[in-house]
Amino acid sequence: MNEELTQAQQQELWQRLRKAELDCSRAIAYQECLNTISAHVLHYHGQKQGYDIDHYWSNDRDDLMYSFGHRSKASVVRYFHGMNQMMRQAKTRYFAEKYPDRIQNTPEFDGVGDYCIHAIFCPHIQVAGDGKTAVGCFHAPAICSELGVTGKQEPSGEWGGYGVNFRLETDGRWRIWQIQQLGGGGFDIGEDVIDNTNRPNPPYPPVAEELRAARGEASITPEPNFTVRDRGPLTRYRVAAIEPEMQEPYDTWDDSLTYLRDYDVHEYYADKEGKQDG
Repeated sequence: MNEELTQAQQQELWQRLRKAELDCSRAIAYQECLNTISAHVLHYHGQKQGYDIDHYWSNDRDDLMYSFGHRSKASVVRYFHGMNQMMRQAKTRYFAEKYPDRIQNTPEFDGVGDYCIHAIFCPHIQVAGDGKTAVGCFHAPAICSELGVTGKQEPSGEWGGYGVNFRLETDGRWRIWQIQQLGGGGFDIGEDVIDNTNRPNPPYPPVAEELRAARGEASITPEPNFTVRDRGPLTRYRVAAIEPEMQEPYDTWDDSLTYLRDYDVHEYYADKEGKQDG
């Protein structure tokens, strides 16, 4: 038996459909905004500000903003990308002369000795009802350092926050429109925290292991079955990089996508005669 819906029922179904569509759009917007601000922080950490501006900031608007003093796209690009690039190149030239056995004045060494361990977390993002803009606030602690002219690290720390305006661009992507950095307080860090060339890595987990050893108990740290690819200690010679690298969208999994490809995995054996531990 065919039953026709009343006008009121049809209207209710359309309203429910429209709400479901809006909820899906806002959920997608939330995730894309979160990915965008995360990509911004990762590229800042890796001293890739130019790529960040080109790929994650608004292309549709000229009224970009970065913190209090940099308003307009030209100003943001000049400060966030241009100034940082100029400083990296100047430092690379200087330290190539100071440490010629370790550093060369080539693009591969741009960012040498620069660190920006800039975390961003506790996201709170509100997407507009019209689906065109979004605002988000985040915690953003940071530990930054660069080489001074004496060749020593000059580290500092900061606890602060981000306030971010996002836009849905004409290319269909959510991008950064404006960023406000709010400093909650700064603190000094000793040079030895960064330039730890001669300090061995502690056991893992150090406190638990020490407590168990003091009680005469066995280690709780399992023997690993892989060798970690390690970039080494944070020294003045280390070049800023995005590691592990960001992944691009993909359709089907293959081994080239895994971050574990940098690990040398091996098996364990129960005894010297080659019986596999199982």
